[in-house]
Amino acid sequence: MKYINKDEIENIAKAIKIGQVVAFPSDTCFGLATNPLNQFALEKMFQIKGRDMGKKISLIFKDINQIKTYTNLSQWQERFLMLNLPGPFTFLLSPNENFLSKFPLYFHGEKIGVRIPDFLFTKNLSLALDIPFTSTSANISGNKELYTSVGVYKEFFGKNNSPDFVVSSATLLETPPSSVILLKENNFEIIRDGKYKINIP
Repeated sequence: MKYINKDEIENIAKAIKIGQVVAFPSDTCFGLATNPLNQFALEKMFQIKGRDMGKKISLIFKDINQIKTYTNLSQWQERFLMLNLPGPFTFLLSPNENFLSKFPLYFHGEKIGVRIPDFLFTKNLSLALDIPFTSTSANISGNKELYTSVGVYKEFFGKNNSPDFVVSSATLLETPPSSVILLKENNFEIIRDGKYKINIP
């Protein structure tokens, strides 16, 4: 992908913090990032996608320590994460009281989806933010995933709701979506098979 300097990353991070919606490149396809602590920003993002807010989305985290800040991790679960992250996986984990006290009711439930993509842009963006950010595909609900910034522009051209801006990027490899894995106390269940090899403790 095209080189994005530190100032650009910091500007994108500032936009996300104030509740703007940014289409960004990731390890799978283009995604929509916004501040998950901002209810207005979440509603705006779902309006852009044309998607029901009853459907849950995952969050991208900086590292496993940040995940531990917001979830109840057993030692076995932590080892599982360490063996597989960063990587193309979404893990479903139980939120802790810290998470429930800070995040909007939309995210409240038995599980939250956590991600740490093995991708330079998302790594740098996570470092520039002090919060996780949303990870949902940058396409209108029901349409195919998008792998170019030009494709994202075309997807939302002329629509009443669209991302505040799109990060310019080279064409992403068309890869399967992340595997979704429910992590229980000391075992796991594959909810969506993204065809990626899982390392088991």
